[in-house]
Amino acid sequence: MSDRIWFITGASRGFGRSFAQAALAAGDRVAATARDTSSLEELVADHGDAILPIELDVTDHDACFAAVGQAHDRFGRLDVVVNNAGYGLSGAIEELSEEQNNGSQPGNPELAAQALLDTLNRDDPPFCLLLGNVAYDVAVDRYESRLQEFRAGEQTARGADDR
Repeated sequence: MSDRIWFITGASRGFGRSFAQAALAAGDRVAATARDTSSLEELVADHGDAILPIELDVTDHDACFAAVGQAHDRFGRLDVVVNNAGYGLSGAIEELSEEQNNGSQPGNPELAAQALLDTLNRDDPPFCLLLGNVAYDVAVDRYESRLQEFRAGEQTARGADDR
């Protein structure tokens, strides 16, 4: 039996639901977020305390951070993070409004990514699966800046060794 703790945004259907079902079937525990947690009732009925349904609209800044905190408080850690919330938008450019066609992924996965990335500031950060290009870009930007800081510190440390 596995003992991983998953945090999955957008677990009501699609990829998020599939990830949640697979994790629970493997014996893992899941913090599953959805705008309407009634969509998770079947999973709760089947898996009991192994699933924590959390109501979350990923466009709400405070709710994103609170959801991550709630999951961490309940399970003590997060091992796998799936940032999946959002929705697809397709159509001919002339059929979409200017607001719809603003170049960003609907559902604000960037905000969810920021809240989830705060869990990575630990000795044993979780594995993250960021679905969507915006969430990926946020993660890359954050890690590139950390890598630059590390390299600057490394140069200082190596310079001290040469003395």
